[in-house]
Amino acid sequence: MIASAKFAASMMLGREATYSNLPLRAVSKPTSESEGAKAHLPLLRDAIRRRLILRITYIDLSDTESERTIRPLGLTLFDSAWLLTCWCEARNAFRNFRADRIATVSSTGATFRHEKGRRFEDYLKTL
Repeated sequence: MIASAKFAASMMLGREATYSNLPLRAVSKPTSESEGAKAHLPLLRDAIRRRLILRITYIDLSDTESERTIRPLGLTLFDSAWLLTCWCEARNAFRNFRADRIATVSSTGATFRHEKGRRFEDYLKTL
């Protein structure tokens, strides 16, 4: 309900009640995936805002561990899994990583510029 409260608060003065009466709610139930993602979400959000290049250790669904250097571009919640969309330096392509499967994350200390073909909006065009 936090998201709904934020939407209502952002409405024009006097219009909050209109929003509150709409049959729209953003509700989520804690799951193991959402709980596992919590550890890294604040750092990932900050890295997206500040365009920090990150180094992650990722464990895929086959339990294979890999190290990646990434440019984090956006976070999206699908059902109960947070997906981090990024530009992967090793693959030279867009990749999505489930936040709950990121074992470690650290900043490289470097930042990146938005480059055509490597931005979140460019990723969305591929869908």
